[in-house]
Amino acid sequence: MIKLKPIDVDGYLLAGQFYEKRNRLSAARAIYAESLLKVPSTDPRYGELDLALKKLDMRWGSFVSLFPYGVPEIIFRYLTCDDLIECAGVCPVWNHFILHWPEFWDLLGGDIERTAVDSLFRGEGDQFYMLGEANNVLASHMLGYLVAAGARNIKSIELEDMLLKEKDIDLAVKSCTSAVEQLTFKEIHLGDPAHVLLEVVGQCPQLKHFTYCVGIRGFDREQTFPTAYPAKDPLLKHIPHDVYMLTTLDLSMGRSLTERVQLQPLSLLPRFIKRCPHLERLTVDSDDIISHVKPKRSSIKRSSRMKDLMSTVAKYCPRLRDLVSAHPAWRMPHIEEHLQEDDMADTDAETTGLQRFVFSYYMENTLIWASDLVPVIKKHHKTLSVLYLHFDNKLLDTRFLLLLAHYGMPQLRELYLYSEGTRREPIYIQYFIYPKEMVLSLGGALRAKNPLLSQAIGTLRCKKPSFSQAIVTLASRCPLFRIFHLVQKNKYRPNLYEINYQAMSSILLDCPFLKQLKNESHSRTFDVRG
Repeated sequence: MIKLKPIDVDGYLLAGQFYEKRNRLSAARAIYAESLLKVPSTDPRYGELDLALKKLDMRWGSFVSLFPYGVPEIIFRYLTCDDLIECAGVCPVWNHFILHWPEFWDLLGGDIERTAVDSLFRGEGDQFYMLGEANNVLASHMLGYLVAAGARNIKSIELEDMLLKEKDIDLAVKSCTSAVEQLTFKEIHLGDPAHVLLEVVGQCPQLKHFTYCVGIRGFDREQTFPTAYPAKDPLLKHIPHDVYMLTTLDLSMGRSLTERVQLQPLSLLPRFIKRCPHLERLTVDSDDIISHVKPKRSSIKRSSRMKDLMSTVAKYCPRLRDLVSAHPAWRMPHIEEHLQEDDMADTDAETTGLQRFVFSYYMENTLIWASDLVPVIKKHHKTLSVLYLHFDNKLLDTRFLLLLAHYGMPQLRELYLYSEGTRREPIYIQYFIYPKEMVLSLGGALRAKNPLLSQAIGTLRCKKPSFSQAIVTLASRCPLFRIFHLVQKNKYRPNLYEINYQAMSSILLDCPFLKQLKNESHSRTFDVRG
């Protein structure tokens, strides 16, 4: 917070103008009022200070405070709740009077707790929460009051299911720029996500948790990305905080299910993540990142946005422990926490890498391959504890499982594989791109250490390796394996991925800590618990 302490006429005028430009009228008025007390009336420039105070009073509307308390009370008593909310935006004095008037909160019908509002206005509360489209204007006025009052005690702001404007978001930031640690915007429909991502986060040096979820837009929703939005990527502006303190980032821009255009603004996400070295949890909407075009052979060599994102996360986020790329509208079975304290006793105490990796998508005609996930697997294969892959049938490539076995996953405890697509065509296994070091390192060293892995790698030249063999090979490289879920519910190809009894026996022998082995399909379901 900037505090100015002028000592002469020029200092008072400059300080007042400084606060006026930043719309902090209450601070500007305090400066001018103090100047009239400190500067002698015989000073030749005393009239400039008096004139500045009068102009600010007319602009601020503080002349209304000359009315006795009973006069505005009588006037406001005949107004409806909607009229009072509209009057709160006339001037800061009316805003202050209405928000502190007990009868106003009684008219709201108990939608907002009065005790929480009182503690917030007294500077005791540190959380600001508003829900529902009916509170759009009221939230704007309350944020405006907090800005005028110079509140710096708020650490958490959460706005949900509203149709706010960008100026309202700016008010939210200005009301608590020096202390806010958490900003949550859910179901907030704005036109420029780059503004929210860069300007808002850049103005909050202590921000640690940032959530911005637009949600799914139907036919009656306002367009999140107007058609006139420029197609080129917005540049990262020069802002004072080059390195952000974010530890949690949750983004979902709400691509319409009926819209087939690219979401260009999120292509800056990898460049933004480079400025977040303290990031511990990253959640993105996979539908915002992937390319919505039909896969073609000519586009195989083109680097996808998902691969760029995964490469950036693996390189610039050393503290990341939780990575989730999934569509919020898609049904994701609950991942139970089965790890107990005794289970963690055999884990390396110095392990600080990625613990949970969730990837899920369900849109058709998407240009994305399993090889896009290789950078994360290669970087964190020694620390991954939970791996959740929810693919369409065309992407559940058995050779990708062999790639996991190649790197080895010594800390993997839970593996979830879901394939619930409705596609008829065969798997696009020819699109899988393997790293060069994998092919070069599959020589005598791995043959000596793991003959089963060597034999399985020999099937890479085949069109479709055996799924049972891939699972057995992967299980042999995961000594702490505890839970394995396989769900395959494609009605056109119900037995696409089967685990035979020989493979089940091998998994049980190779994984002494296995607690649950579940295979679910349309035709049958078996559940083996240890």
